[in-house]
Amino acid sequence: MTENPQPNPPAPEKPKSDVEQLRDEFTAQFATLKSSFETELSTLKTENAQLKETNDELKRALVRSAITPAPAPAEPPKTEEQLYKEQIDACSKRTLELMSKSL
Repeated sequence: MTENPQPNPPAPEKPKSDVEQLRDEFTAQFATLKSSFETELSTLKTENAQLKETNDELKRALVRSAITPAPAPAEPPKTEEQLYKEQIDACSKRTLELMSKSL
């Protein structure tokens, strides 16, 4: 018995029937569609969370602006003429006060 045991030759694969090929194709396409859907769903969930957060911030800002009083409008800067007139008025008042004290 000097025979060398030879490994069994691989069994020839049977060609798949049309139904099995369609089933495999359908499974592969379904898996691709499912992964695509899950990716899109996770993207939409994160975007929705960001929009909700922004909406909450905007609501808080709206309430804050409704509660707090509006700031007084800023006065426009005075012109040179107005500054000169104020200085002349101040000097004339002081002169009149000094004159009334000296009498």
